[in-house]
Amino acid sequence: MANDTSTTNFGGTVQTLISKGVAENLRNNLIWLQEGSFLKASIVAGTNQARFVAYGDLTIDASAVSVEGVANSPEEFAIGYQTLTVAQRMRSIRLTDVVMDESPHALMTEAAERIAFNASAVADFVTATAAEAITATSWADAVANRAALTTGGVLNGDEVKRVVAEMKSNNIPTFADGSYHAIVSPLAVYDLQSDTAVGGWIEVSKYAASGNLLTGEIGKYAGVRFMESNLGTQPDSTGGVADAFPVYRTYFFGPDWFAFGDLQSIQSYLVTPGGDHDDPAAQAALVAWKGMYGIEILGDSAEASYGTVSGGTKYRVLETIGTLTY
Repeated sequence: MANDTSTTNFGGTVQTLISKGVAENLRNNLIWLQEGSFLKASIVAGTNQARFVAYGDLTIDASAVSVEGVANSPEEFAIGYQTLTVAQRMRSIRLTDVVMDESPHALMTEAAERIAFNASAVADFVTATAAEAITATSWADAVANRAALTTGGVLNGDEVKRVVAEMKSNNIPTFADGSYHAIVSPLAVYDLQSDTAVGGWIEVSKYAASGNLLTGEIGKYAGVRFMESNLGTQPDSTGGVADAFPVYRTYFFGPDWFAFGDLQSIQSYLVTPGGDHDDPAAQAALVAWKGMYGIEILGDSAEASYGTVSGGTKYRVLETIGTLTY
């Protein structure tokens, strides 16, 4: 007996399969949108805006001296907030009856897997694209612009340690495991691992048994756990030695370094073959995902509302040249 792809049971099964795949991909395959890296923004009712709120810590100094029996003067509780705009995104696949008649369940399974992976990959891509807008500091040459990079400005152990020291001196918190995280280009990793002065680089295989690994994690050094990604790590070269060498970005960050808000969580959809004016012979089925969300990197523009109450930005961007091209 042929499989009936229009039945309610089949449609419900495929949609459940897609939803499960979306959830698994969002949970396990995200590098940029990893758990713990972002603040959850709340939707402002009746708008396409999301808002995140930060509450200030009290200053730590020697000013809290008061006369016994006399109440001290109260101070204002610092509350900062910023809004971000969400946008709808969706993707759909069309399957014709001819190919579905051959092996409908296998075909739907493949389509569901592709849709599920695409939903999570797009979310990661959107986050990386937002990060690309950050104005970076070229730490390798202690300058504030990419054009001043020299041939020695590669990613190495000394630069990593300098960034970590600067982040600690600015009281940027670490993750629960006591480390910072970093997203780095696979080609820039070559220079870091080739640095003979690194010494302390630990391959992920040597500590995999000691805890949960991050998606894309390749190793750690100087208190930083590194993850590889081709997204957001290769800005265009501009001026100076950067014209002759590829330029790579490495993002170092602590928890909550950007905000994420969704007006509509990513959902899956299935339209089984059914005749209508656009498809009178019931020749096609559609598999789709849709979500509505937005991302805001907590950078310089947020200093007035966010930085003053939570210790400033929670990230640093390092631009270096690379000895490998792609």
